[in-house]
Amino acid sequence: QQVNSFLPLRRVKLLFQHLGSGRFKVQKAEARLEKGTLTTGPFDFESLDEGVAFALQMQGISAQYLSSFSKLPSLEITGLVDGTMNIKATDTDFAIEKGGKIWVRNPPGIIRYRPDLSKNLQHNLEKLTGNENPMDLALIALWNMHYDELEMKLDKKLGEELNAVLQLKGRNPEAFSGHPFEFNINVSGETLRLIREAIASIE
Repeated sequence: QQVNSFLPLRRVKLLFQHLGSGRFKVQKAEARLEKGTLTTGPFDFESLDEGVAFALQMQGISAQYLSSFSKLPSLEITGLVDGTMNIKATDTDFAIEKGGKIWVRNPPGIIRYRPDLSKNLQHNLEKLTGNENPMDLALIALWNMHYDELEMKLDKKLGEELNAVLQLKGRNPEAFSGHPFEFNINVSGETLRLIREAIASIE
């Protein structure tokens, strides 16, 4: 069964104790997300109007599936994602305490970001100089990035956008003789919007 929530959760299981007066002690909650699992530790629950706080663990969720929430076209990522974060949820919103993190287990893996840039941005990888502008260099690296490290730090306040910082280390074996790249990218909602607009402007 699928549950209506911020994410399309399935097979939700709750182990809880009724404490009386509408109060519950949840010993454990578990749900399926895509082909991975989300689990919590113990937490008290009374009303979503007041909010409920819990520690959340993610295990084995497809990086490709999670990347779909970015709405960036032509993005491919291999790997399975684990994570841990402290959540506060209400009936209309959620917050993530600073220090939340997700990461790809057992790297290396591959990222390919290949928007249609054929009209104005044709790169002959054998003739690159290293003097290309930063946007071009990022696109070159991500055209066929073999990553050794991929993690994202997360935090979000109620009523505000998600703050996410992507840390990525790897290399494109076809560019700059496989010279390593390292990125620290703020991928908040506003940043993703600007990236999409920048890509659209050069297509």
